[in-house]
Amino acid sequence: MNEYVNDFNTIVKTYYDDLKKYKPISRIREKELIRLAKRNNQRAKNELIEANLRFVFDVAKRYKGKGVSMSDLISEGNMGLLKAIDKFNEKYDVKFFSYAVWWIRQAMQDAIKKRQISNSIEKGEEELNTVVISNTVNDIEDDVVKKNEVIFSNEYDEHKKEIEESQKKIVSKLLEKLQPREKEIIERYFGLNGREEQNLGEIGKVLGISMERVRQIKVNVFKILRTEILLMPDAAHLFK
Repeated sequence: MNEYVNDFNTIVKTYYDDLKKYKPISRIREKELIRLAKRNNQRAKNELIEANLRFVFDVAKRYKGKGVSMSDLISEGNMGLLKAIDKFNEKYDVKFFSYAVWWIRQAMQDAIKKRQISNSIEKGEEELNTVVISNTVNDIEDDVVKKNEVIFSNEYDEHKKEIEESQKKIVSKLLEKLQPREKEIIERYFGLNGREEQNLGEIGKVLGISMERVRQIKVNVFKILRTEILLMPDAAHLFK
């Protein structure tokens, strides 16, 4: 295990040193790359990915200790980054990462859920030993990351306010696409835009419709929002 720790320690530092080579890009360049990437220009996609790898790494730090190794979290986050490139809409008028962070988080959260489900299934002795070894490796990787915290970026923290404001702008624009009743139901359900958070029954009483009808509208609206962005569990706080 000591040999593994040393190897992983080297890999982590080398990977982060590589990340330092990729400098942030200007907003103008970002928009240009997104337009090209939308036309399946692979060089543009690569440059856009490289410019955001530091963010993926920083988000991955926040999920360490959840049963998935840092290397796997980064891999999943990069897949989320690719999906964000395909889904991003320039009309949002926000920085790309402010949108991509939802997809990056979701990819990592899905990986963690899959690991938890896998670990909860009854296993034979040989499989159980494999899980124990795997978890030990994860603990080692997390420990190495923690010890080297000083060399890691805090890209997310440095841009947290900007990210939250951008996400708020995205959700605002999406809510504007809804019918007045749909918008009011979502605002009341999540307690958005200064409204008090209410359950389906309470919303139904205020609007004079059944709880089941409120539920149906909520489900349909979620389907609409999910086609535009990945509606994350933490999205509601942006409007409180």
